[in-house]
Amino acid sequence: MAVLGSLTYHAGDYVTAYGLLQEGARGLPDDPVVLRDLAWSAYSQGQVDDARKAMQQLSKAAPASPLIEEATSFLDLTALSQSAGNLAASD
Repeated sequence: MAVLGSLTYHAGDYVTAYGLLQEGARGLPDDPVVLRDLAWSAYSQGQVDDARKAMQQLSKAAPASPLIEEATSFLDLTALSQSAGNLAASD
């Protein structure tokens, strides 16, 4: 499922990819590529919390992965946007 999910994600079908990658991540919970693609497919649908969880899991599961820089940047940027959203909501 993970490979099919990644292929589907890269083909631009984020909705289908998200379901496949969720299932794939259950079978390969420490695979950084699966977690990265899962995060981006979730983010592509506006599911920021799910995307952040997948990137956090990637960071914990594979700290030496070449994808760690991408995960760190993603988490930093989405944290900033969530903080800005919370400030705007409190006006």
